[in-house]
Amino acid sequence: EGVVDPLENAQAVQQLVEMGFPEGRASKALAINHGHAQMAMDWLLEHEGDADIDEPLSPEQRLRIQTEQREREGRADQEALQ
Repeated sequence: EGVVDPLENAQAVQQLVEMGFPEGRASKALAINHGHAQMAMDWLLEHEGDADIDEPLSPEQRLRIQTEQREREGRADQEALQ
């Protein structure tokens, strides 16, 4: 099972949009939650009142998310070799 790229997960974004969430919020939530739709939905419900919910991710936040993603992929690769 491969790791989904949370920054390009159009199907999950569409799923959240169909549930009534704005596309920008859905994309942000999926990025923060590494492409996991259920976790993204939970995050959206928990953070819907945040003043910065509609702010795009900063370059620093995107870099952190991408770094976490690579680390997760590396761990998955190592586990597959064992």
